[in-house]
Amino acid sequence: MMKARELAFKVLMDVEENKSYADMALKKYLDKFRLDSRDRALVTELVYGVIERKNTLDYVIVSLAKKGTKPDLRVLNLLRMGIYQIMYLDKIPPRAACDEAVELTKKYCGIGPSKFVNGIIRTYLRNGVKFPDENLQPVEYLSLKYSYPEWMVERFLKDYDYDFVKSFLEASNQKPDVSIRVNTLKTDVDGLTTALEGQGIEVKKGKYAREALYVYGIRGIDKLDLYKNGLFQVQGESSMMVSHLLNPEPGEFIVDVCSAPGGKATHIAQLMENKGIILARDLYEHKLALIQKNCERLGIKIIKTQLYDARELDQHMVNKADRVLVDAPCTGYGVIRKKPDIKWSRKPEDEKELVSIQHQILNNAAKYVKSGGLVVYSTCTITYEENMGQVERFLHENKDFELESTTSFYPHIHGLDGFFISCLRRK
Repeated sequence: MMKARELAFKVLMDVEENKSYADMALKKYLDKFRLDSRDRALVTELVYGVIERKNTLDYVIVSLAKKGTKPDLRVLNLLRMGIYQIMYLDKIPPRAACDEAVELTKKYCGIGPSKFVNGIIRTYLRNGVKFPDENLQPVEYLSLKYSYPEWMVERFLKDYDYDFVKSFLEASNQKPDVSIRVNTLKTDVDGLTTALEGQGIEVKKGKYAREALYVYGIRGIDKLDLYKNGLFQVQGESSMMVSHLLNPEPGEFIVDVCSAPGGKATHIAQLMENKGIILARDLYEHKLALIQKNCERLGIKIIKTQLYDARELDQHMVNKADRVLVDAPCTGYGVIRKKPDIKWSRKPEDEKELVSIQHQILNNAAKYVKSGGLVVYSTCTITYEENMGQVERFLHENKDFELESTTSFYPHIHGLDGFFISCLRRK
């Protein structure tokens, strides 16, 4: 039977070699190999932890290796795992972390590389590594202390002051609590709370959204009958606030132009009491299938899915909608705590391209709303250009709209995923 550390190594290799998403690769391996809850937790911790702290771990390895040494990817991942446990997991004895790393290296890479791994880890245990001084090299310090690319740290410092960025980086490394949205078409908050607690699951109410619950001590949430029967949907609380600020009414016609995977669309349907029409569009057929599947599970009848590129203006939809949601594609910096691979997959040039796409989508979508109607523009990022900068540009170019409100959430301030939500009213 495969042990936890070996399985974590397999997942990390899948992520690196096949460019797999960490959450999907992890689920694939955990579903394939039956581990007890303790080992599942360790695998999850190692996978997300190594990805989250990759920058720092690699700095340690490079600092201790002979100049010019370039370890094989397998050796590198095993070293990362070993050093991660020593640096960040207090409950694991350093000797055990070292021995396991050496044995796995021996198994997958041979005796020579295992001696290299043993030497690096033992040198770290003896001497540690010196990190940059915060006062003298603040960007390098933040980059290595919290493990973010230097260019990303500099990008955040362009929009926010040092203390804000430092707190944001730290909070974005904390694993978020699991939040769910009560499906009020089938139950209510008290009813679902009682049902969950009856299964030994700890439940706390949300801070902002009335349908939000936080659940603790739960494994395999999608295996619960309560989930399968559509009594709740997994969704971040700040994401729920998008639909609340859209404030849909029963019987209205709503267009969600970038809908997948459908969390907001299905929430809107709840708020509309399953009365009216929601047109949920997306660029990819397989993502629309996910929305349809969720609708069936949740008992939602009013969502119509449609394959459509939001960058193209749909003349047939002009002046038709009561409200329009633009949950725009973005850099995703607000959800790094859920998707730490964003740190390493995102490139500096991505933002410029995304800002251009957002501008196209928002300007097209705004034409679909009737006079007096509402457009909500939202992102799960924190950059000025993608958020308020985008809104200011839109208002400058569209004099028939006025700004009704803007709302921002940050992980270090609100304890939620980073989100920006702007309400734009057509005059």
